Amino acid sequence: MRPTIFLDIGFEHQMHAILKILPNERQTLLFSATLTEKTKDLVTMAFRKKPVFVRAKGEEAGATADKLTQMYTVVAQDKKLPTLLAWLRRHKTEKILIFFSTKSGTLFYEKLLRAIGIHVLALYGAMSQDRRTNTFFQFVEAKSGILLATNVASRGLDFPAVHWIVQFDPPIDPKEYIHRVGRTARAGMKGEAITFLQPSELAYLDLLRDCNLDLKSVDIEDVDFNGLQQKIEEVVSTNYELQRLASEAFQAFVKSYDQRAHTLFNNSGINKTQAAKLSE
Repeated sequence: MRPTIFLDIGFEHQMHAILKILPNERQTLLFSATLTEKTKDLVTMAFRKKPVFVRAKGEEAGATADKLTQMYTVVAQDKKLPTLLAWLRRHKTEKILIFFSTKSGTLFYEKLLRAIGIHVLALYGAMSQDRRTNTFFQFVEAKSGILLATNVASRGLDFPAVHWIVQFDPPIDPKEYIHRVGRTARAGMKGEAITFLQPSELAYLDLLRDCNLDLKSVDIEDVDFNGLQQKIEEVVSTNYELQRLASEAFQAFVKSYDQRAHTLFNNSGINKTQAAKLSE
């Protein structure tokens, strides 16, 4: 696991403690695929003297694995969850990693899918170390299964033989998109990635095309929207914890959405009525 991932998932204090017990006279080498703010923080933390930066020329920013098939589907916001449920039922024998934009959203969908009867794992910030480690190795060793995650799982974690990457919430940064889909089609294997887009988010495709990322359009057909939505609402209506998590997830989602580029993501497409039903 990359050291910067430890910072992302809340181990900054532990990193400080480890560095303090190392000898003052030492040679320190830090390797990172990207020079992010977190990496710079780690440089400040780890090096006693001004470091020397050595940059290796890599592939173009838009490069993805040759055996990766990338696609998107257009789904209205109030139909995204029923569509995801229908899609998961069709791919239940495969190994799937689903990305969400917030920790609250990941936690809500973890609890909801389990309540519906779909076994899932989840990985996000602020989890205990024991639970995080256990979840990581469960998914590593699984031949099939579903892992819900925030961007904490988009870099530095190697999950073997992942068949699908599902981006339930698309990231605003194309580099983050690349890191997410990079969790599949590894070591010469084939992989597929699908991104859920609302009709108001189609400008996102232009942003990806500017980075030489061309996604093909697919339809997820024969979805019983009314039946699945009714089942979701019935489960949530009888579970106070799910109602609370639904409210927290929606608030976090709107806040996250507001921070994105409004030319690409328009929060006027968010169905507040549906969210209110879940959290009543």
